[in-house]
Amino acid sequence: MANLERWQVDILQIVNSNVPFIVEAGRVSGQWRGFAPEIILSDLRLGFVSSGENTLELSEGRVTVDVLQLAQRLSAINPCSFCRFKSQR
Repeated sequence: MANLERWQVDILQIVNSNVPFIVEAGRVSGQWRGFAPEIILSDLRLGFVSSGENTLELSEGRVTVDVLQLAQRLSAINPCSFCRFKSQR
């Protein structure tokens, strides 16, 4: 998954809006795992606001995107994004 690092700020914003802690990463990259994209967060730091200054440091964390679930959510928000074509008689 080329050029994923240019989306690092946006990816981390989305991740942080969905977890109860603060995620920081030194590098964001990706790869395909079957039909699902996998986002790899390297030099990972997890900050817990409630515990003061305690930070958990990990060499790597991975997030797999469920493409089918994402498509279902997007079609519920904007049905035209996944329109079905009907044959005309």
